[in-house]
Amino acid sequence: MMEPMHPLPLSILLHQALELRVGRLMELTSPEAWWEDVEALHQARVAARRLRAVLRLVDPEAYPGLKRHQKRLERFTELLGEIRELDVHNQILEELGPELPGPHGWAALEHALELVEARRRRARKRLPSLVQELELGKVASLLPSPEWPYPFHAQEAPEAAWALMAPHLEAIAALLPEQQREEDPTALHQLRIYTKKLRYTLEILAPIFANQPQSPLKELRALQTVLGDHHDYAALESGLQELLEGLELRSRRVLAEGLQEILLHLSLERATQYDRFREIADLFAPPGFTRELHNRLGLSETQA
Repeated sequence: MMEPMHPLPLSILLHQALELRVGRLMELTSPEAWWEDVEALHQARVAARRLRAVLRLVDPEAYPGLKRHQKRLERFTELLGEIRELDVHNQILEELGPELPGPHGWAALEHALELVEARRRRARKRLPSLVQELELGKVASLLPSPEWPYPFHAQEAPEAAWALMAPHLEAIAALLPEQQREEDPTALHQLRIYTKKLRYTLEILAPIFANQPQSPLKELRALQTVLGDHHDYAALESGLQELLEGLELRSRRVLAEGLQEILLHLSLERATQYDRFREIADLFAPPGFTRELHNRLGLSETQA
């Protein structure tokens, strides 16, 4: 027997959100060679992530081929995410130049920048053909309003919307306390993903609630930002550590010494971002954050 649908107002809200996000993605990716513009590429990546957030919430039975579209969009964001990360790494390294004390560091910096730039060129060169293979325009097949089958769920719409956010709240609650005590870049990156998913979900569902969540959304964005900055430094540091090991194996002493200077600066900046995370993490600590968000959305005790 088919599972009950969402309450009808929630199903309609989700489809309206889907229409807006499909339209935005098509708008951004329709110009010829849109990927050559750095900002357009970034905006397309964000638009695809926002659309994926909606597709995680809709009733699958109402949207034929949903899983195929989800995989298509996931691959699309992966491709654009790779380029975005390389762009950020390039920017971090370029801004690091004045901080380095001498020629060994500058030589290693030029070497690292050349490697990053080579990867950027390769990624951008293969992007058009890979995007074409994805046939992104097919997500437009989601646009017609579905004929929602019965029965609809007996819950009230705010209660059902809160239930859709619960997995993300639980995931954050499971990870955050441990990361406040000890830094783990991999776990912190996962915490950022959960935070981003909760923020996007709350943005989509906001009209359902009695109180609009501007303040919680701002707070979640702040947490997401500091965790994103931490990940950028941690990922670059990890990649350069591998490069250092290769240089040492080949006895490239000058470049290895310079790269150690760069890694020291990156590790200090990563630690700074971790300290910033710890400064704001108490705001999101369980179970207080979940209870407070519940109240701030205007939900009654019976909707907890």
